[in-house]
Amino acid sequence: MIKKPNLLSIKDWIATRFISGAPSISTVNRLCREGKLPATKIGNTWYIEADIEKSMTGNELVDKVLNGL
Repeated sequence: MIKKPNLLSIKDWIATRFISGAPSISTVNRLCREGKLPATKIGNTWYIEADIEKSMTGNELVDKVLNGL
């Protein structure tokens, strides 16, 4: 069975992830563009892959193992 990614718009991701001190939308756009957040661009809009982002540890190798990449 293929699992669909849980995609959140940047605005929704910021609202669910931060209570205060949230980064700006332009900052999150840049992080997506640079590959620092797991995101997919559909048209002109970035969507964060919420399930993968939640399991990010900051260690590239560990992240790949945990996410099955």
